Amino acid sequence: LGALNLVNVAEVFNPGIFSNAAANMNLIAGLVFDINAPQQGRQFDADIPSHREWCKKVVQEQKPMFLIGSPLCIAFSALLNLNRRNLDPVKYDELVRRCILHLYFCLEFYEIQLKNGRYFLHEAPWTAWSWKLPRVKAFREKPGVQVREGHHCPFNQLTWDQGEQCMVLKRTGR
Repeated sequence: LGALNLVNVAEVFNPGIFSNAAANMNLIAGLVFDINAPQQGRQFDADIPSHREWCKKVVQEQKPMFLIGSPLCIAFSALLNLNRRNLDPVKYDELVRRCILHLYFCLEFYEIQLKNGRYFLHEAPWTAWSWKLPRVKAFREKPGVQVREGHHCPFNQLTWDQGEQCMVLKRTGR
């Protein structure tokens, strides 16, 4: 894989979980673009247009064989929407705008990956209403795109429940 691409795996909106494990699988990790994972002395913030352009430039140069995207999705949460009437409408609208911006930013990368015969994984809660957005639905219908339901537990995501550590059974789409 490394001979064809500068890197094997890169991450957008993911704090380096896959990239940190890449070396154990003899893979070359690219940059991680997440607000919690500074790269090259820069804090990546997708709300800033110049940061998005920098991210696009680097990913297009590195040509990762596999790109993982896990955009901000709190606004798409079924739980948040149950409580929506108690939220400040202006703050809620801003949160939705930000989440859609992050989601569509990832879709741009997925399109590049797809056109160039490379792979991507989009991780989002299975019950999120973002799966119903027209642009997401249209992308899901493209040849070569597959959607699968999975759970976090096979990836060793843990949480605490009643004082005990246990596996997360949260359903996600991939």
